[in-house]
Amino acid sequence: MSGAASTYSVAFTVPASADVGANVLPNLRDPNAKIAQQLCPGYIAQNVTHTEHGFKAILELAGPACNAYGNDIESLAFEYAVQSSNRLRVSIQPRFLGNNNHTQYLLAEELVPYPKQSTSYDPEAADLQFSWSNEPSFSFRVIRKSTGDVVFDTTGSVLVYEDQFIEFVSQLPKDHNIFGLGEQIHNLRLGDNYNATIYAADAGDPIR
Repeated sequence: MSGAASTYSVAFTVPASADVGANVLPNLRDPNAKIAQQLCPGYIAQNVTHTEHGFKAILELAGPACNAYGNDIESLAFEYAVQSSNRLRVSIQPRFLGNNNHTQYLLAEELVPYPKQSTSYDPEAADLQFSWSNEPSFSFRVIRKSTGDVVFDTTGSVLVYEDQFIEFVSQLPKDHNIFGLGEQIHNLRLGDNYNATIYAADAGDPIR
């Protein structure tokens, strides 16, 4: 008796539990969550160097690390530049990237192209006014000069920059318009009470 040998295998199927993840409660809704704004020291700007379109600085921790949701990054590179009459750019990122902090990742410019610096505008006529302070820790404010509107204001809060958690706080008016924060890849306009990488809420509440 002869015949061809055959093999049998069970086709893989995804188990029903595959889409069941950890029950994670956002810290904004967790009454027992650490409040980074109360625990963390913020930063102090040092070695401020003026550039053609703005300035650069080093942000150093203003006190002992809080390590609220990860490890505080002790030294940050800050850069502010006026790019056109109606646009400015603020960049805050780890000052050093190496083997000891390889888990920190910066998106390549070819993935998220940066707006280019314009040379056809009068810096004195720029509509956005930037100011900053080190009292009691580093904060900054952006005002639209033509209307007096406050575009962004971190005064009264601390910058929290950890390897697993970043927090900026800014007071927002009712019916505000925020676009593109948190490197959003959909719904460029972020509506009120939006919770994701950042938190945008009603008047008097912070954006985080």
